[in-house]
Amino acid sequence: MKKVITLFFVLMGIWIFYSPFASAEVSLQQKIDSTPGNGIIHLDNKVYSGNIVIKKPLTIVGAQNTVIRGDGKDNVVTIQASNVKLESLKIMHGSINRNTLEEYAGIKITHANGNVLKNIGISDSYHGVYLDYANNNLIENIKVTGLGGNKIGEQGNGIHLNFSNHNRLFHSKIKETRDGIYFYKSEGNKVGDNLVEKTRYGLHYMYSDGNQFYHNRFTLNSAGAAIMVSRHIQLKDNEFSFHEGPKAFGILMLESEDVQVVNNQFFHNVRGIYIDNSFKNKIKDNKFSLNQVGIEVLSSSNNQIFAGNRFFDNTSPVITDGVRSYNSWSDKGRGNYWGNGFPLSDLNQDGVGDFPIAYKSSLYKLLNEHELAYLFMKSPAISLYEKLGQLMNGQDIMFEDAYPLVEQKASFPWTWMSPFILAIGACYVLIRRRRKVKCTY
Repeated sequence: MKKVITLFFVLMGIWIFYSPFASAEVSLQQKIDSTPGNGIIHLDNKVYSGNIVIKKPLTIVGAQNTVIRGDGKDNVVTIQASNVKLESLKIMHGSINRNTLEEYAGIKITHANGNVLKNIGISDSYHGVYLDYANNNLIENIKVTGLGGNKIGEQGNGIHLNFSNHNRLFHSKIKETRDGIYFYKSEGNKVGDNLVEKTRYGLHYMYSDGNQFYHNRFTLNSAGAAIMVSRHIQLKDNEFSFHEGPKAFGILMLESEDVQVVNNQFFHNVRGIYIDNSFKNKIKDNKFSLNQVGIEVLSSSNNQIFAGNRFFDNTSPVITDGVRSYNSWSDKGRGNYWGNGFPLSDLNQDGVGDFPIAYKSSLYKLLNEHELAYLFMKSPAISLYEKLGQLMNGQDIMFEDAYPLVEQKASFPWTWMSPFILAIGACYVLIRRRRKVKCTY
């Protein structure tokens, strides 16, 4: 009996001694390393230590409050394999160090394709998501929040694409980062239904061809979208609003070609669109309202087509630099709507004004010599300046529209209403006759 009791206490001692080690928590990196390829890892509602590296196809799914927190010295999550899926996570506390060639990020995908990032919040990192030589990835419903305030210049971008092609960026929100979405030598990407606000450039774009942007909203940034040295870009059904700094614009096109800007809205910008040294671009069916300048085109830009655009309540609809350039303000007999400042007749009711119009201005001289004059475009002094320029014959032609469009006023639908009117009239006559017949008795 004594031997049994002694053995019991020995075993209890061994269990007590080793139990802390046996119950030591497995780290997230250990879970990733021990999970077979194409496996699924479900995480709990807690904080996991970051700086994880994924080198095989996996799916990691978080709960409502799952957080992966880095140590502030590296990427929080590095993906070096294709077909990885991250979903329902909060990523935070990556490196903010910019004195290095390494582009740190909350999530960095490098030399890997076909990955999915979905329903993820990222904060407190240099870049939010960084794609480096990464193709055919889906980034959906990502929320990237930067440092904001006076620290915008000290951090990276919300989503950064570097030599990354055919990716899809949908339904995400980016705010208070340096640039919202940054493209460098990345082609064939689709960007839709995103909100970018309170950044430097909402969209910053270099040497990247054949990308599509639609249903995005760029607002309250220092500038909306800068399209530079690129071709075959489509911007359709986007909003560019409230870009009102001294050099702000909705869209800048610099050294770009065959950019299609179609059915976008530009309002409350210093300049809706600014075009410099660009060629063969098509700006069609957009709405420009309450901008200080609707469109500014430099003489270095030629062969643009402007058609079907609506200009209302801008301080100036169009400004050029006073030198003749060869752009067209109509296409196939269809010009632009110029608002109440250009009264037009349309005797044959075909929607096109009976006579061409030309717009003259002297504002370009003031703006070229004093760029800060943009800040005073809403001042009554601007109207006085224009009137003085007109009296002194100091105005130049900004544009000529051979086929200005006229808003069609809704006419009363006499054709289909006439039977009802006749019926009401007949009823009225019958009622009157019956009353007269009753009065004879």
